[in-house]
Amino acid sequence: GVAMVGASIHMDGRLSGEEDLLIEGKVTGTIELKKNTVTVGSKGHVVADIYGKNVVLEGKIEGNVYAAESVIVRRSAHVTGRLVAPAVSLEQGGYFSGTIDMDSETEDLKKYFGKAQAAPKAAPAPKASESAETVAPLKQPNKS
Repeated sequence: GVAMVGASIHMDGRLSGEEDLLIEGKVTGTIELKKNTVTVGSKGHVVADIYGKNVVLEGKIEGNVYAAESVIVRRSAHVTGRLVAPAVSLEQGGYFSGTIDMDSETEDLKKYFGKAQAAPKAAPAPKASESAETVAPLKQPNKS
């Protein structure tokens, strides 16, 4: 299920939980749903830092957004602040003023989500010289 902060709700403080959240009201402070999706709806007004697995911005947001996977700024959004996520999408027509950090190894993502949440990186392929050294040549048996 999706929890909701309705359009007539004004909240001040720290909002946290373990389920997806839709915000249509006004939230000031901190929003922490690190394992879930946070959506600021078109009627929502957030003056807070947001921490979510995936964050979808449709309303007015003033603050920093940290997502373990992705941030989407919809065309209806008006966003001022910093977006930090491995994937960031800005729809044409959306307003954004601030900075974007899409480095999945950034210290902020490690600090807030731990290494396990960051996108896994593939192991580097062995260099040709290394792989050649690890295979011993076959020796022909000596004929007497």
